[in-house]
Amino acid sequence: MTTRQWNSAWSVTRILAQRWPMPPYIPQSALERGRAVHYWCELWDKGCAPTPPPAIAGYCQGWKRFEYAFSPSWREDGVELPVDSDDYHGVVDRTGWIKGGKAVVLEIKCGTPRPQGVDGIQLAAYARALEPTSYDKLLRVAVYLSNKPEGDFKVQVYADPHDHVVWDQLVKEIVYGNHTPR
Repeated sequence: MTTRQWNSAWSVTRILAQRWPMPPYIPQSALERGRAVHYWCELWDKGCAPTPPPAIAGYCQGWKRFEYAFSPSWREDGVELPVDSDDYHGVVDRTGWIKGGKAVVLEIKCGTPRPQGVDGIQLAAYARALEPTSYDKLLRVAVYLSNKPEGDFKVQVYADPHDHVVWDQLVKEIVYGNHTPR
């Protein structure tokens, strides 16, 4: 695994964690599971057809079911796309077009939505990094996968324009305030 070199000191995740801290302990197995699901989905979207390990098979089946239902077309560079603005950086899970030709920025999640609309704010950050002048034209979508054997998924569209205002406030407060990156 290679380590990326970022121009900006702050990641989207670290900025969000200043306002909405992560739980004090996240089991290593949960972190590894998330990485494994993202890696499998990346291989799948790049044209490979790997057989998923049993521990993540339900999540992977859910991703396949989502893609069959919504017919996305990812940008050539739009799978696990690193973005680095002057203020923050991160990795956009997917960007491209979704059923009906709507431009989309998409986040893959294992589990359920985070409270207080944090996922919508995360997607607002990515939309702004991708399209600084037309971010509001991107459909912001999160796909929540569960590990049910049949491959269950839930799609959440985040359309509240206030998410962009909240993100701007966080950047001003945290990046240009007196916080130190963790």
